[in-house]
Amino acid sequence: MAVRHGRMSFREGWLDQTSSLLAVVHDVELHILSGCEEAYYELKEGNIWFSSYTEGNIREQLIRLINKVNPDIYHIWGTEFKHCYDAVELLGTQGLTDRIVISVQGLVSECVSAFTEGLPDGLLKKRTAYEFIKRNGMTDGAETFKKRGDYEKAAIRSVKHVIGRTEWDKQKVREINPGVVYHKCNEILRRPFYDREWSAGGCRKYRIMFSQAHYPLKGFHYMIPALDMIRKRFPEAGITVAGESPYESRGLTGRIKESSYQKYIKDLTDKYGLKENIMWTGCLNAEQMAEMYLTSNVFVCASNIENSSNSVCEAMLLGVPVVASDVGGMKSLLKDGREGYLFKKGDIGSLAGKIEDLFENPGKAEELGANARIRALKTHDRNVNTENLINIYRQIISYSKRNK
Repeated sequence: MAVRHGRMSFREGWLDQTSSLLAVVHDVELHILSGCEEAYYELKEGNIWFSSYTEGNIREQLIRLINKVNPDIYHIWGTEFKHCYDAVELLGTQGLTDRIVISVQGLVSECVSAFTEGLPDGLLKKRTAYEFIKRNGMTDGAETFKKRGDYEKAAIRSVKHVIGRTEWDKQKVREINPGVVYHKCNEILRRPFYDREWSAGGCRKYRIMFSQAHYPLKGFHYMIPALDMIRKRFPEAGITVAGESPYESRGLTGRIKESSYQKYIKDLTDKYGLKENIMWTGCLNAEQMAEMYLTSNVFVCASNIENSSNSVCEAMLLGVPVVASDVGGMKSLLKDGREGYLFKKGDIGSLAGKIEDLFENPGKAEELGANARIRALKTHDRNVNTENLINIYRQIISYSKRNK
């Protein structure tokens, strides 16, 4: 059984690929409990049973599953939200701790200090009227991460098994729980990224792709001044950002809800006169995202912290040249200078220089992209990773039976 958090969507995203592959294994019966904004419901597709929990009732729905199914494994995907702690605590009261395994995605407890890095002090003290009422300004965001991080640590301390995928998350998990059994299992990515391949001839020259820019942790405030530097040598350079434009009119409600960070991004863009050089795509599905990667000259991840960025992994799987900040688990994904470029977090000059090098040397860009794709095809091999996950489940079931 898998427990995860987020809007109900069973046919979009990397977890869909994992569940579909698990479901064809003859002795696996898969039940997925997922967060949903609507009311509780159940449905079945093939060998997968889906059910939902809404805010505040995860315990009720878990009890329902325990009584109805009594799973051999309780696999909790992600530690970033309180649902993880709630599930671990409840299962512990039912004597089921030995059957729990948590998959670490990011570690929100490590995001607290990095959340607003690189932003001017004066900005951190600002709140829009909406942020003031809702208490969700940038410093509030860091405080929210801290609270979620406390629940995350409590959950990890309470379990005996954790799945991760980088040396960084392995180290951090063991700092929280030295006695935990750490299992490594790489991710299966979204289907459209396996079958296509980037080429320098097929991309738009000097076009930079950035996948997330709506909150400060992702570092888009570094990319804007870097673009200004790049355009002095490559005036045609521009950025394509996956997401909604902060300039786009969204009615009165949208303007009221605009965040301080969105306002700052607009101010920074206007300061450098780059509004016409940054294109915002709006919300994209997996196929559209793959196309966006393939038409870009380089993919950039400028985050203040990452464990194993799915966006970087998707770029590598397609063979798109990557420039990424050297943070968290990034060194477990790529070798600097062979499968992409790493730069020191927040070093705008280095970020610009790495991108310029790829623009200047298309042969090097193709070499890095090709090497990245070779590595990513191994890292994200669907059959290998599915078999690995099944073996982890078998180990935990065996451990649980021995400790009855």
